[in-house]
Amino acid sequence: MDEVEARRMLKLFGLQVTQFMGRRRELKDMAATAIEGQDRMTVAAVLASLMTETSELHRRWLEVTNLVLEEEREAYSEMARLLERAGQADQPERPRA
Repeated sequence: MDEVEARRMLKLFGLQVTQFMGRRRELKDMAATAIEGQDRMTVAAVLASLMTETSELHRRWLEVTNLVLEEEREAYSEMARLLERAGQADQPERPRA
C-alpha cells in the first residue's frame, strides 16, 4: 500500500473512532430512556446498533493492524536481505582449485 492510501485509511479510522465516541453517548442515553420507559423494542434496537457500529469499527481496526504488520514484515525482510548481502561481502574469497 502506498503512503497516500495508508494516510487515507488512518484518517478514516480516526474519524470513525471519534464518531463512535459521540455515538456511544447517544446510544447510552437512548437506552437509559428506553429502559426507564420499559420500551424493550427500543433497547433491542439500541443494542443492535451498538453491535453493528462496533463491528464496523473492529473491521477498520483490523485493516489498520494488518497494514502495520505488513509494513513490519517488509522492513524485516529488507533488513534481512541487506544483512545477508553484508555478510557475503565480508567473506574472503576462497582460492579456486
